[in-house]
Amino acid sequence: MAIYLDIKKSAETDGTVEYSYSTTDQRTGRFIIDRKSGETILVQCAAGELNESLYQRAAFKIKSAWKAGDLPDSTCWAS
Repeated sequence: MAIYLDIKKSAETDGTVEYSYSTTDQRTGRFIIDRKSGETILVQCAAGELNESLYQRAAFKIKSAWKAGDLPDSTCWAS
């Protein structure tokens, strides 16, 4: 099964950045990442998401960018 997630920055503060992730059928979830620690916290799962699998993929992509010193405005996950 192919998975594509569109990941976009939706809000930010001095301490955190919020991202939304959406599937091709427009199911959307949200999470935040701590700018200092890189910890991610799920805010809202996408509708019908099982085992937080979509969130984990989106968070992995953003945390990888964070480790490289970046918090992009938008990116994607494709597998």
